[in-house]
Amino acid sequence: MNDERMLHSLDDTGRHPLYQVHESRRGYPRVKLRMPVQIGLAGGRVVIARIYNMSPDGVQIRCDRATAASILPDTSRLKPGEGPELLLVMRLTLGQDTRSHVIRCRLSYALPESAAEVIMGLTFQELLPAQREAIDAALGASLEPRD
Repeated sequence: MNDERMLHSLDDTGRHPLYQVHESRRGYPRVKLRMPVQIGLAGGRVVIARIYNMSPDGVQIRCDRATAASILPDTSRLKPGEGPELLLVMRLTLGQDTRSHVIRCRLSYALPESAAEVIMGLTFQELLPAQREAIDAALGASLEPRD
């Protein structure tokens, strides 16, 4: 990841100019969750990040630049809908049962949050019924799409 290029992309608030564009395109409101998550990469490698928020269609994670570079070595090549597929491993509780769920995701965007931290959006891909149920339970009351 080209750190120099990413730092020059920050606006005067310290956020990347595209951050508000991504925020405005969300189909659902987000529920803040602060929990660790494992991300399986191509070749079987696993990195650790943290979930910042979640919606019925995906999660936003935060990680350091080294982790971000492992997930996506060159953010300048990320095109909408063409991000790498990843395996998200997160613990979710449904009733009395807490278990790890392995969820296929696609990286949607990667933006610098600060000089040390990167924000990444992951979109869920083909959720199994048990995964959907656990995600809905983690989100609490069902969320309606925005107009």
